[in-house]
Amino acid sequence: LFLDEINSLPLSFQGKLLRTIEEKRVQRIGSVQSRYVDFRLISATNQNLDELVQQKLFRADLYYRLNVIPLTIPPIRNRKQDIIPLFLHFMNKFSEKYGIVKYVSENVFSTMTEYDWPGNVREIRNFAERLVIMTSQDSVIIQELPAGMLSNCNFSTPNMPPAQSKPRKEITKQSILTALELCSYHRAKTAEYLGISRRQLQYKIREYHIPSRCRYDNDSEACSETDSDKV
Repeated sequence: LFLDEINSLPLSFQGKLLRTIEEKRVQRIGSVQSRYVDFRLISATNQNLDELVQQKLFRADLYYRLNVIPLTIPPIRNRKQDIIPLFLHFMNKFSEKYGIVKYVSENVFSTMTEYDWPGNVREIRNFAERLVIMTSQDSVIIQELPAGMLSNCNFSTPNMPPAQSKPRKEITKQSILTALELCSYHRAKTAEYLGISRRQLQYKIREYHIPSRCRYDNDSEACSETDSDKV
């Protein structure tokens, strides 16, 4: 049984929950008999329950009964490595839901990792859905975020140089392999996704010795025939 935001449970119900945890018995509304239930309880909160106990807003006996194996999950701003995988998960989900295929550039990824995400995972989910349905349907690859999409980020204005004029990060072999996978190994789309020309992509493919017409699965490679516009 998972109880989210356990701190919001009214005091009048906290005693009932404590009794249920201790006795493993519940009584249905309208029933005169209790029945045994077998469950493990996981509760979550974004508040400091110890402070709520001191303020007499949370029962101390229930707090100590719940606080058996405490797990602290850092906010998403403190685990930047999880931002992109979570975003891609939700992008795939909403792309399938709305039947719209969208990709984002490395510029967008950089902006996302610099953002604080005060709404944590829920905000990433909302952001991914908005990005799928609110960006231009004519653009498959999103190079820059629309103004206001992320509240505390600075976006380009007419008086600022375009994002393309900023120095780009080194294109690594892994970033090329990831881009090829996301773009179904289509050269033109992969180059656009990486923000480089198709000729530059070809140069990088040769530089990193990425075999032509090969697809990668983790550290192994499996070659398959593709059309002339694919790697």
